[in-house]
Amino acid sequence: MTTRSLRRYCAGFVLLSVFAAGCGLKDEQLAQLDAGGVPGAGLDGGTDAAPVDSDGDGTVDPVVVDPSTGTTTGGTTTGGTTTTGGTTSGGGTTSGGGTTSGGGTTSGGGTTSGGGTTSGGGTTSTSGTKVGVTDDEIRIGIHAPLTGASPVPSESFQKGARNYWLDKKVFGRKVTVEVLDDTYKPSGAVRVCQEMARRDFIVVGGAGTDQIQACGRDRSLQRAKTPYLSAGVTENGLTGVSTYFALSTSYKDQGPLVVKSAEGQGFLNKANATGQKKWAVVLSETPNFTDAKQSIEGQLKGKGIEFQYFGVPKAGSDSDAVDLAGKLRSFNAPVVYILTQPTFFLKVLAQTGQVYTPTWTGVGISFGINQVHGLACQATGNRYDGRFLSPYPGLDKAPQAFLKSDGGRVKDDIELTLWGVSELLEQALLKTGGNLTRENFNANLATAALPGGVYPSVKYTPANHFGGTAAWQLKSNCGGSPNQYVTVGNAPIS
Repeated sequence: MTTRSLRRYCAGFVLLSVFAAGCGLKDEQLAQLDAGGVPGAGLDGGTDAAPVDSDGDGTVDPVVVDPSTGTTTGGTTTGGTTTTGGTTSGGGTTSGGGTTSGGGTTSGGGTTSGGGTTSGGGTTSTSGTKVGVTDDEIRIGIHAPLTGASPVPSESFQKGARNYWLDKKVFGRKVTVEVLDDTYKPSGAVRVCQEMARRDFIVVGGAGTDQIQACGRDRSLQRAKTPYLSAGVTENGLTGVSTYFALSTSYKDQGPLVVKSAEGQGFLNKANATGQKKWAVVLSETPNFTDAKQSIEGQLKGKGIEFQYFGVPKAGSDSDAVDLAGKLRSFNAPVVYILTQPTFFLKVLAQTGQVYTPTWTGVGISFGINQVHGLACQATGNRYDGRFLSPYPGLDKAPQAFLKSDGGRVKDDIELTLWGVSELLEQALLKTGGNLTRENFNANLATAALPGGVYPSVKYTPANHFGGTAAWQLKSNCGGSPNQYVTVGNAPIS
């Protein structure tokens, strides 16, 4: 369906509603959906085209890096910004020891040796991979879709990535955060992950299931012992990767929590107008969502809940949204579990509008974003009922340290999630005892329990690097104060 058609559909609601302003999405917002982008929507599961793996070894092809030399073949690297204590500088040349200066090229080894002072206990090591660590600095790299089909707000992401570290040092070292754009593509993610692995101690996946999986599985990162951490998404292809760690519950592990949340909030057995109690289960048809599908279906079967599965193409076109909306209206389930692109979800809402208004639920981090909330409320005339899990609470439960940081300026939920990730990163770094090698970081984290803060606590074992233990519950609050997702309960659900 075109933007013009969506507008015509929305206009019909104006005639039926006393709240003309609540008819749905504005022209520019509909146009943005047609273009495939919604700011803040890049935190969903991956629905980009699959990465190229020509030899079937599980490694994406585009850029190949020799971790011992830093030599890159088969592609080009991209630039980015480096944030250090609130200031920004571009480029960076890394050679031998891991120090960085202006430029933009990378050469040299990838391991360093020698001393470095520590504070807070611990000792330093003269062996092991110390890329991204100097006597006065620890470098962390983050990739995220700052451009592409579903970009996150670039300014929020950049500020959020540096905010936690402004006044902190770890073992006497400042923490420098570098953010690179992965363009919302697995190939783009692998390219920038390999680039950051040559100069940053840790690499973090900021968003996108396909992008996270591609970097987590990349063998050049594994050969270089690069710790790769992300929010919990798929477990497909990431189980058994010694350098990968999930910072929150995976989609598979959230299945039981979705059902428990539905029980606690009273909509597990919600009935429609004809008294039917059933769920619709909607997922993008990608192997990376198979474990999520099996998990939620197994939980619903265990509870005796009737449900029907609706698969949608990964790309989620306008016509697919029209088709799905029609099927959902016909099936008329009072509850819909959904895991797709947020942009596609919003197109479906533009079709269902105020005619079909079920409770929408599912895993985090896909739809629990306030920019998605705002557009969803508009598309439904403030009748949107969204109940989603999330690794972080709503802004109504944000800690005072976060709210007062950086001069007390107003912050959004994208910044809150980065604050929570940074808390866990600091706790993980402290587990090294000051022996800041990649090998020691990975070994210590594999047996660590981290208390968390904004994010719930995590606990790892050598056999299980999916350490999430709980999730927050978010509930839409369309037209309320605040007009955003609010937190259900005072603690995460586990």
